[in-house]
Amino acid sequence: MELFLVLVLSSIVSFSAIRFLIPVAASLSLIDMPSGRKQHAEPTPLIGGIAAYVGVLAAFLVASPLSSESLYFLLGGTIVLIVGMLDDRKPMGVRVRLVAQCFAIGVVISGTGLYVTYLPVPIMGGEFSLGWFGIPFTIIAVIGLMNAFNLADGIDGLSGSLAIVAIVGIFSFASLQNSAVDHSLVLFLAVSLLPYLLHNLGILGRKIFLGDAGSMFVGFVISWTLIAHSETTPPTISSSAALWCVAIPVIDTLGVMVRRIKKGRSPFQPDRDHLHHILQRVGLSSHLSLMVMVGASLVVLAFGLVLETVLPNYALLGFLSLFALYAYCLLHAWRVQRFLSKD
Repeated sequence: MELFLVLVLSSIVSFSAIRFLIPVAASLSLIDMPSGRKQHAEPTPLIGGIAAYVGVLAAFLVASPLSSESLYFLLGGTIVLIVGMLDDRKPMGVRVRLVAQCFAIGVVISGTGLYVTYLPVPIMGGEFSLGWFGIPFTIIAVIGLMNAFNLADGIDGLSGSLAIVAIVGIFSFASLQNSAVDHSLVLFLAVSLLPYLLHNLGILGRKIFLGDAGSMFVGFVISWTLIAHSETTPPTISSSAALWCVAIPVIDTLGVMVRRIKKGRSPFQPDRDHLHHILQRVGLSSHLSLMVMVGASLVVLAFGLVLETVLPNYALLGFLSLFALYAYCLLHAWRVQRFLSKD
């Protein structure tokens, strides 16, 4: 009952923060203006992520006891959020963002001692020790997932919905192992995102966007929660299981980067080749594209749960096979679009 009241408080505070921030968003320069690559018709406040953060913070302050790991996750996430807000106000260089993100990750590693130490070996079972390379690997992985959620924020509701699917996955995998790892932070995050989603989808009040601040904060918190689970002894969520929780944003981001490299372009150059863009090009509306991608995420998550339970040694191979199939379809996107466009 106490946890339920804290969750209700988190959602109410997030909703109240939205109502407070919408009128002042313009004065804070947190407005996304329509442009060539952006499809919205009018200036839109970039305050969804800030409101979700405030909701998480409120729940964090009244709930007790919480693990010291969650404290450092929130501290690092605060740094990420502030950098994202500055980037939303005035886009900063890639190097500046990367340095700030590395600093936030360093805060968590130094405060908790957590980083990825082992990776699973497909088919054969067992694990491969990363040794000292575990720290740079963790930095790359966390930055990659933050940017995956950021890039998924291309249609209304997508990044927030994929985050909630990931959190459902975390709870699903952890429940199979009766995990004692603290879930509070991601649970607060899930309920704090609900008011944003209602506004972003036009169900409640004026439309708002998550912003780089929000999508990066979401990716940061989910990344470290997955790492915390995978680094317990024994792990409550294996490294391969963690991938199934965030399968769609990870596979889509990696697939698009492979396609850009194949075309001789920078893997970080923005384009409109993500899965949600392809779905819209074949005639699906924004809302229908959202439903397809969330549905696909849930199906892939369910498949991962079954595979991790029945054939755990083949789970990573299954994920890599799914990525290879997606990358192939993306490299031949015109054929896929022509097939999907047929009556």
